[in-house]
Amino acid sequence: MAHIVRTCYLALIFVIMSPLVKATIDVCKRGDVTVEPSRVLPFGSAVNISCSLKPKQGCSPYSNFNRLSLYKLHQKIKFQHGHSLSSQVSGLPLGTTVFVCKLACGSSEEIQICGAEISVGVVPEQPQNLSCTQKGERGTVACTWDRGRDTHLPTAYTLQLNGPKNLTWQKTCNDYYCDHLDLGINLPLESPESSYTARVTTISDLGNASSFPSTFTFLDIVRPLPPWDIRIKCANDSVSRCTLQWRDEGMVLFNRLRYRPSNSRSWNMVNTTNAKGRHDLLDLKPFTDYEFQVSSKLHLYKGSWSDWSESLRMQTPEEEPSGTLDVWYIRQNTDYRKQQISLFWKNLSVSEARGKILHYQVTLLEVAGEKATLQNITEHTSWTWVIPRTENWAVAVSAANSKGSSLPTRINITDLCGSEALCGNGDGKLND
Repeated sequence: MAHIVRTCYLALIFVIMSPLVKATIDVCKRGDVTVEPSRVLPFGSAVNISCSLKPKQGCSPYSNFNRLSLYKLHQKIKFQHGHSLSSQVSGLPLGTTVFVCKLACGSSEEIQICGAEISVGVVPEQPQNLSCTQKGERGTVACTWDRGRDTHLPTAYTLQLNGPKNLTWQKTCNDYYCDHLDLGINLPLESPESSYTARVTTISDLGNASSFPSTFTFLDIVRPLPPWDIRIKCANDSVSRCTLQWRDEGMVLFNRLRYRPSNSRSWNMVNTTNAKGRHDLLDLKPFTDYEFQVSSKLHLYKGSWSDWSESLRMQTPEEEPSGTLDVWYIRQNTDYRKQQISLFWKNLSVSEARGKILHYQVTLLEVAGEKATLQNITEHTSWTWVIPRTENWAVAVSAANSKGSSLPTRINITDLCGSEALCGNGDGKLND
C-alpha cells in the first residue's frame, strides 16, 4: 500500500513539473532576440532590438505566414510578417524592462519565441565622506560612506584597507544600497601611531568610481567601550565625601562624568584626566536620588568619546537636619490656676530635613531656672499640655532624623492676662 501511495505521489510531482521543464527547454528554441549596443544602457540611450526565427522554426517556408510581434512588458510595440523583426526603442525608464518576441501563424494563438531584459541605470558616483571606526580596543574596523545616487543596476562596493608592511584587507558587498562594511579585523594595540589608509570603490556595468583615501591611526578611529560596573561609595556613610567608581578599557586617559538629581533635567558635568576609574564628588546633597553616567576617551585630541555608560541610580546618605522649625502656639486658660498650651509647627523642607524626619522633640522649661520640666517625643506636628499659670514658661521644639536633630526653636509662653491685652478665660469668652 505504501508503495502505491509513493508511486502516485511521484507521478503527481511529474505532472506538475513537466510544463515548467518544457517551458525552460522551449525558451529561445524557435528563435533569438538580439540587443544593440548592449543590454545595459545609460539613462536616455536608445536601443535596437531584433527578433529572428531559426531555420525551419516558422509557420511555413513562406514568410507571409509568419507574423512576429515585439512586446514591451505586456504592450505590443511592433509586428511584422517574415522571418525577422527589428525595432529601435528609446525613452526607457530606470530599472529593468522585459521585451518578448512572439510568433503567430495566421489567426492562431501567439507563441513565445524569445525575450530579453534591458537594464537602464546611471554611472556610479564617487563615494563621499568615508569614515572608519573601531568599537573598543579589540573591536573590528567598520567603515561607512555616502554612496551617492542610486545606480538602478547591480552594483558592488569594495572596501580596502592598507596598513604597514604592505598589509591589505578587503571586503565586498553586492547590494544596491550598501553604505557600510565591517572588515572583521582589529588594529593592533601595540602600534597606536601606525598609519592606515582606507578606500571604497563602487563598480557596475556602466563604470566605477573610488572615494578619496581616508588615512588614520589606531588612536584616530578607536571609540572606547562605555565604562561599566558603575558604583558609588560614601566614606563613613556621609555625603560630604562620596567617590564614584567605574571600570574602563586599559588605554583610557580621559573621562567625563555627568550626574543630576532624578527630578532635574540639567546635568552637572566633570572632566577628569587619568582618573583610573574613580573620582570624588564633594557637592552632592544628602538624602537625594541621583543619576550618574561616565564616558571615556583615549586621547585628548584624537578619536571620539565612548557612549555614556548605563545609568547608576542611588540615594545619598542622610545628614542631620540643617533648618529650624516654624513654631506657634495657642494658650487657653482652663481655670484660675491652669492653662492649656497647644503648639503647632510646619514640616521642614526637603533640603532642610536632609533625611526622613522620624520624630519631633518638645521640651517645656521654667524660664526662671531654665529647668526642663517636661520632655516629650511625638511624630505629629502639634502638641498640647496643661501647665500652671503661676510660672513663666518657654517651649523648645526640634526635628530628628537618623543622623541627628535640628537646632531647637524656642518660644516664650506669655501670660497675656498679666498685661493690658486681651486673654482667653477658658470658656471661649474674652475679658479685659
